[in-house]
Amino acid sequence: MHTARFLSAELLIELLALVGDWSDTFYGEIGLDTISGEPVGLFAQTAPSPYWQVIAREYLERFVHQSQIRRAIGAPELSGALLTSVARVVVELLARWLADVAPPTGSTVGVEFGAAGSWSWERAADGWRVRDGSDGATARIRTDPDRTVALISRGMTADEAAQCITVDGDDALASTVLGVALPLMGRPT
Repeated sequence: MHTARFLSAELLIELLALVGDWSDTFYGEIGLDTISGEPVGLFAQTAPSPYWQVIAREYLERFVHQSQIRRAIGAPELSGALLTSVARVVVELLARWLADVAPPTGSTVGVEFGAAGSWSWERAADGWRVRDGSDGATARIRTDPDRTVALISRGMTADEAAQCITVDGDDALASTVLGVALPLMGRPT
């Protein structure tokens, strides 16, 4: 803190804008499936990841920090297309963490995040696939729409998250999926 005390708020904002522009240019030019030099652990990766996962991680991280700041100062939650994009990132990353959950091929778990959108995880022979919408899902997990931002931005513990979720359909499958997902989504106690 002492070493950066001389930096003004205006300079910090300018530096953030500059780095943001550089990042935007780089990510816009790199192929999304180009393999980066790092594994993105957020997506349960141990080998170098495609850049789409690197970008998604950075996007989610900015959303989480922005949401934490907004909660701290009582500002309105983020919404709209930004929230929908982040919810999709969360659904994609959780699909990778569900690798060891292996119900029969073709089983589906719908995930409904209120106004943010709904998706389904569909079990294929080699893992879970994400598809748009939750119609016809074997099990359906619904988040209280008023708690979606807090849930996907680690604004509650796993126990608190469980209280804002309802389940329809195959309870055993939904419970197994939630057993993996909630500890990842909830902030540490």
